[in-house]
Formats: sequence, C-alpha cells, structure tokens
Amino acid sequence: RTEKKKKKKKKKIIADDRTGDLQSRTTNFIVAAVKDFQITLLARMMDALPPNLKLKILSALNVDVVDAASSQSPSQKIPKIFELSQLDEKQLKILTKRDLEKLNEYGYVIKNGFLGDLQKMERCREAVLGLEGKSILKPASMKGKSSWKQSNLRGDLTTWINPTNEENLAIRKVVKALENIKLDLNSAIDFKCEKVSVQAAVYPGNGARYVRHKDSYPGGGPQRRITILYYLNPGTSPERFTYTMSHDYAILSKK
Repeated sequence: RTEKKKKKKKKKIIADDRTGDLQSRTTNFIVAAVKDFQITLLARMMDALPPNLKLKILSALNVDVVDAASSQSPSQKIPKIFELSQLDEKQLKILTKRDLEKLNEYGYVIKNGFLGDLQKMERCREAVLGLEGKSILKPASMKGKSSWKQSNLRGDLTTWINPTNEENLAIRKVVKALENIKLDLNSAIDFKCEKVSVQAAVYPGNGARYVRHKDSYPGGGPQRRITILYYLNPGTSPERFTYTMSHDYAILSKK
C-alpha cells in the first residue's frame, strides 16, 4: 500500500509539473503575441510619418526597428520593373533572362561569380579597408527632409566612389562590373538608366548595422530603381538563402 501511495503521489507531482509548464508556455505565448500586436500597431500608426522621424521615435521607445519593420502587414504583390516582352536576350552579357524574371517575380536575384575572380575581390577589399585607414570613410548619415546620423540605426562608415577619379585599379574593376549591369539592361530592354552611383561601406563591428529601409520614395525627381550589393568579406554568404554559393556574389534588388 505504501508503494502504491508513493507511485500515485509521484504521478500527481509529474502531472502538476506538466500543468505548470503548460501554463507557463501559454502565458509566454500570450505575452509575446501582445508584444507583437503592440509593435505592429505602433508601426502602422507611424506609417504616415516621414521615415527619419519614424525611426527616431522607434529608437527612443527602445523598439527594435527591424522587428517593427518585419511586423507590418504583408506587402502587396511586387510590381514588375521590367517589361520582358521586348527583351533582346542576345544583348545580355552578364545577366540572363532568368535573372530578370527572378528580379521581376521575387524582387531580388543573387548573381553568383559576379567578378569571376576571388583575387579581384580580395584586392578590392584591401583597397576599401585602405580608405578606412586614410580616414576617407566617414560615419554614414540618413536622409529625410534633412540629413541626420544615429549610429544605433546606421553604423557603417562610407564614401562615394567617383569612377572617373578613382585611382585604385581594384576598385575601378568592381565599378566597371557594376556599370556593365547598366549596359546590359539598357541594351537588352531599353532600361534608360543614365546614372550609377557607387558607395563603399565598412561596418566596424560591435553591433554596427543598417536597419531595414527604403532607397527610394515616390516623387522628388529621379529615383533609384535597382540596388546592387557586392560583399567583400571572404566567407560571407547571405544566411537567409539556403543553397550553397561561392564568396563572389552580388545581390540585385528592386527599390
């Protein structure tokens, strides 16, 4: 009888523990859901504000800006940037028809083997780090109606590259590859791109980042239509993409 009582007591304790654990997990889930709802509501309420003011308010409230951005309602279907019915595929030297289809459909495309030479990438990386050593790179700013800086929102050091005055051969080769994307688009689909702006950036570590943002807004003259990111870090790969790639890649995204 004593053994049976012990077994019953043990079973009851285990059941109580499981009940307590379930209650705890339920409570945590509810708290997390409420927090997500509050962040989503806050982000939606401030959608009408200028982007720079919105970011400042979220930062002052200690709300993770990335969380707030990702908690917004799902965006509408990505509008097409290219009309491919008139594509002259023979004019494409770097991109392919499938690259353009992916850019239209998903809003981005990864171009592996962008330079085709890892040594070129390494030399360009050394050149950009050299700019940092010469204090040519400066803390980046963000723009609304006026420029402003806030390192917890954007912590990189940057400089604009002038292709015609750039002395470093390694940087010039990367700039030329970026210019060739413009030539591809202009000749194959009459993209009518007149200008390519090139910026070099270094993130010094210690949590430096650039929060989710837009590169163009309706109105206000010429707008960026495509942003190309070329990463110079050896061994870097975009973790959100699951397939394997070499270190020499560029990400093209619509804006």
